[in-house]
Amino acid sequence: MRNMIFILLAIAFLIIGLAFSLTPIPLGAPLTALALVMLIGSSRFAARWLVIARMRVTVIDRMISWLESHSGTRIGRILRRTRPQRMPRRA
Repeated sequence: MRNMIFILLAIAFLIIGLAFSLTPIPLGAPLTALALVMLIGSSRFAARWLVIARMRVTVIDRMISWLESHSGTRIGRILRRTRPQRMPRRA
């Protein structure tokens, strides 16, 4: 029940954040980041989706890595769970 409330709240924050990203009010990025952290913390599906997105799109990986290093310990720990496991390149 608690996870469902967090997921619904995160989706609401995501919609509001995306709407505010189109306006000159700088509220879109923090709301979108908050929604992302809430979704990852409460949904394994969202966490797996973000791992796949981070593996495929380097811009997303760089943005999430920046958020990992500049956020607090709790939020950073949640975001570090979505780091893609990269295979070493063959010689």
